[in-house]
Amino acid sequence: MTETSPRSRKLDLDTISGLPATKLGETSPGLAEVQRYLRSFGYLRRGAYTPDQVDSSTSAALQEYQERHDLTPTGAFDEPTREQMLKPRCAMPDMHNGVAFVTTCAWNRRSLTFAFDAGTDDIAGAGEFDAVRTAFVTWAAVGRLSFTEVNTAQNPDVQIGWRPANDPDHNMVGPALAHADFPPGCSVVTNTLPKPVHFDDSEHTWSIGAVASAFDVETVALHEIGHILGLGHSSVPGSIMFPTVSPNATRRTLHADDLSGLGQLYPETSWTDIGHANNVAAMAGLGSKLYCATSDNRLWIRDAVAWEVDWVDIGHANNVVGMTGLAGKLYCATADDRLWMREPVPWEVDWVDIGHANNVADMAALSGKLYCATADNRLWMREPVPWEVDWVDIGHANNVVGMAGLDGKLYCATADNNLWMREPVPWEVGWIDIGHANDVVAMDAIAGSLFCATIGNRLWVRPPGP
Repeated sequence: MTETSPRSRKLDLDTISGLPATKLGETSPGLAEVQRYLRSFGYLRRGAYTPDQVDSSTSAALQEYQERHDLTPTGAFDEPTREQMLKPRCAMPDMHNGVAFVTTCAWNRRSLTFAFDAGTDDIAGAGEFDAVRTAFVTWAAVGRLSFTEVNTAQNPDVQIGWRPANDPDHNMVGPALAHADFPPGCSVVTNTLPKPVHFDDSEHTWSIGAVASAFDVETVALHEIGHILGLGHSSVPGSIMFPTVSPNATRRTLHADDLSGLGQLYPETSWTDIGHANNVAAMAGLGSKLYCATSDNRLWIRDAVAWEVDWVDIGHANNVVGMTGLAGKLYCATADDRLWMREPVPWEVDWVDIGHANNVADMAALSGKLYCATADNRLWMREPVPWEVDWVDIGHANNVVGMAGLDGKLYCATADNNLWMREPVPWEVGWIDIGHANDVVAMDAIAGSLFCATIGNRLWVRPPGP
């Protein structure tokens, strides 16, 4: 990893703690350590100040530091400022070349992977890793990004571990609890992947929850993951991205300031109206075509282009309640609890009964499997073979009105006008709310996009992901 941090040696907190109050124009031997602290966190530029003196540049830097830490902005080195500088904090800068930032840059994708390496002996078992996982879940619940755990051999985007304070990629000796990095394009620690989330395992004790003289892993992980997503430090006390944290305390709820910053970096994706889709009961995507079954028992086809084109009637599709396309075939579930399959040719052909599909709300296909959500709020999976096989219950899927599979994820639209996403693993996992999907009656995916038909007889398209 490439070292770009200005912190090449330990910050001497003992020197800072012993310094007297020093006003503008005054000199105090040892004040250079305060200036180095200010330089380390982005408030001062190297060579732009007189060592050991509160000159105009140092005073301006102190005033900025005080304002960002909710202190009276005196521009002097005073008792409250000394106490603030001695507090444990994140090792990432508050400023960049003297300019405050709330956000840096965003990732060019919305799905990231993470992996763990070394843990800490402070916590029994793998509790520290579970705490970090919970922090990722908190950020994912906002609905802007998704996170998948992988192993270290799978080239993760983020690698998490506990390190000695004198971490080779970013020195944490002194007040620093942990460090991360910003996304590619605005990184300050390394120019390569994986991006680090490193906890100081030499000078600090780690805990799960509030424990005397120890720091809550989930609290610190939430903060460092914020940097990974592109958030800088906040000047709002109580926010996750405020740079300091106390021992024997937790801070695990995202603040409005954190949410605002994330929303600036990752705006909610919108749907685009691309034409009419009248009386749709179910929809499927296959090849470069969209198919829909309508309430009058007809099957229609159109190109999956993002503008208005005509639908063409290609046959019957009786009493369809869910439909999808997979491996060159169309599949539909019908109101009498049967599953059918046909060729996707643009003319009338017969559907073939291949088994049961009970109480289906909608269907999806992904990675060689068929999925269906049912009226009793369960999610099921089966092989797409042309004969009777059992469906396997793999979790919940509440109030689904449309479903699709795309880019390794399952998506569903729900009756309360929200769009959700989850992993297609064959067991129970959580759905993540990723935005709105209003008045949907059917949904599927094709050509890298999600499509839905709505109550108002319109067809809409949006990109996948949060």
